[in-house]
Amino acid sequence: MKKIFIILVIFLQTNLHANNNERILYEAYIHENMESWRNILQQYETKVLNYKEVYEETEALYGYIGYLLGIKEKKEARIYLKRANLNIEKLLYNKPNSAQLHSLKAALLGFEIALYPLRTPIIGPKSIEHLEIAKKNDPNNALLWIVSASRYYYMPSILGGSKERGLNEYHKAISLFEKHNQEKQNWQYLNSLAILGSWYAEQKQNHKARKLYNKALETEPNFKWVKEKLLPALDKN
Repeated sequence: MKKIFIILVIFLQTNLHANNNERILYEAYIHENMESWRNILQQYETKVLNYKEVYEETEALYGYIGYLLGIKEKKEARIYLKRANLNIEKLLYNKPNSAQLHSLKAALLGFEIALYPLRTPIIGPKSIEHLEIAKKNDPNNALLWIVSASRYYYMPSILGGSKERGLNEYHKAISLFEKHNQEKQNWQYLNSLAILGSWYAEQKQNHKARKLYNKALETEPNFKWVKEKLLPALDKN
């Protein structure tokens, strides 16, 4: 009985820790408090992690690298990308058929292309390969469609890129989040609404952008990026 109690306590502590980190990351995202996000990453770095924690760290790294690229901090992004790549290889070794992991790997390869454009001819096909594996194993994975959407949206049309396809695939990702009831307290869902809205704004389809921004604020009224930057920018146009 004592041994069972100890195991139960450890299990509860692990889950509370994970839930607390998720909450902190979510709050950091909506308030643009990336110092808090970085602190979580530092905590992961100072301890021995189990499989679940390695995945959580990698997902957090994915979000943080995207942020760094957005603010043009490429030197720091390279450091975190190296860490994320080491993690994803460990994760895929344990779960080689995971659509989520292959989608995450494809996303990291996309970051690598952004950081090292000259490697595109080598890295690009690898990213596509991971997306195809993900699609084969679970076509209802939201991250798969987020990564695929970005690929089509930013790829030159001469190479097969398509703004329209990118927009449609991002809509599919959002629909999958909603279908699986993953909208609440989910920074990736909010980020998807914001990114898709910004793409519509780039295409001068402001009514569609506004609809997505409002949807994001209905889900999370304190979403600073949309509330203080994206919507006001739209109002100026």
